[in-house]
Amino acid sequence: MMKQLVQLTKVGKTEKQERKSPNSRKYSEVRTREHLLPEEVEAMRTAIKKLKGRHAHRDSTLILLLYRHGLRVAEAVALRWEQIDFRRSPRNKIPMRQVG
Repeated sequence: MMKQLVQLTKVGKTEKQERKSPNSRKYSEVRTREHLLPEEVEAMRTAIKKLKGRHAHRDSTLILLLYRHGLRVAEAVALRWEQIDFRRSPRNKIPMRQVG
């Protein structure tokens, strides 16, 4: 928390007043869950396909990849072809990230 000094008189007396950050609420108070539901992911992919942009298929596939494998954006960007095992089952081609 930030503390702000407020001058009361010209004599120089000060009083400490606490200010709260506007983002001081806990994440659990704002949202009930930290993940997307499959229906929400499909809605995003459908919205992207409806735009019919130049890279709609790529963007839709990237969202599916991020969701199914639990990747962060930076991890998906850093992904290399040799990290993908095409002999594994379709849902497990990308190895899980190492935590820690």
